[in-house]
Amino acid sequence: MKNSPTPSMTTFRSVLHILNIHFSLISSFLIGTVPLYAMVNKAEGSQGWILVDYMIDIPYTNCNWSLNHYSGAEEGIDEHDAFRFTMFNPSGIAAEITSIVGGQKLGIDQRPLNSTSSVSFSYTVISQDGGDIPTINNPYLKVSTNGFNDEDVFISVEGVTYDAKSAGIIPLSNITGSGSVWFVPHAIQPQVETVETADVTYTTATLQGQVSNEAKNCEYWFTYWTEGGTVFTSGYGSGVDGP
Repeated sequence: MKNSPTPSMTTFRSVLHILNIHFSLISSFLIGTVPLYAMVNKAEGSQGWILVDYMIDIPYTNCNWSLNHYSGAEEGIDEHDAFRFTMFNPSGIAAEITSIVGGQKLGIDQRPLNSTSSVSFSYTVISQDGGDIPTINNPYLKVSTNGFNDEDVFISVEGVTYDAKSAGIIPLSNITGSGSVWFVPHAIQPQVETVETADVTYTTATLQGQVSNEAKNCEYWFTYWTEGGTVFTSGYGSGVDGP
């Protein structure tokens, strides 16, 4: 990457300084003569699964649903997903928890490895013959996760949001309801490196550097000053892989 500022001062000082400016998710190193800054624009998700068990106090009725981030999966229905087939206990009662994609109820909902989509699910108790549901006490969800090392995972149920990685048991006030699972990817801190300023004249200089770690998701800029102490910031660049 290159950027050619035109300072208003008559000479360009070769020794420059890192400014006292703070940005979140910013890395800066003074390896050459000009500090280069880079900031992540977008982070991506990571592989993992969340399993939600819907538990009621009637034998042989519990049901689970999983949402997975998996390499090769798609946001819509594909061969990686599994439809929900409801299993009733001997008395004809079943708990059910599903997400709905393309009009289909899923028991296993597979999404792409880097997906950050929020996914809704619903839960209920049903009777095989359409009859009355017996009294159910203390229904709850049991939440477990694996993976998702590069993102935080949250589950919202009955108006309350939980950290899915530590939620464990979530008590429910009703046997029928809905919720959602959503993700906040961790930002990937870019590694930046400056190299020697090139083509220095009395009025211009070419600032040079390199951004690694998903440079295509970064914005970058240089900060410098001239001998008179006037501070300059170069224009922003983005969407590059490598120098």
